Amino acid sequence: MKINSTGFNKINPYQNQLNKVKESQAATNRTDKVEISSKALHMQEASKFEATRKERLAELKQQVEAGEYKPEPKAVAESLLKFFNQM
Repeated sequence: MKINSTGFNKINPYQNQLNKVKESQAATNRTDKVEISSKALHMQEASKFEATRKERLAELKQQVEAGEYKPEPKAVAESLLKFFNQM
């Protein structure tokens, strides 16, 4: 009578355990990376100026309410021309 190998002798439970340990160690050695696009960086830089802009707007609002705000007409006209020429 001939008995054929069923394949169970080839499985080593200790080797399987070692493989699982090695896989878990490889998983713990991984690191996360974050890449920020140039648009996101630009948005972050713009938000830094937001606080100073709010302060400046509050200051201008107080000047307008007190009647002390006196804009230079020539500077306003130049800014308007510059803006509309860019369009």
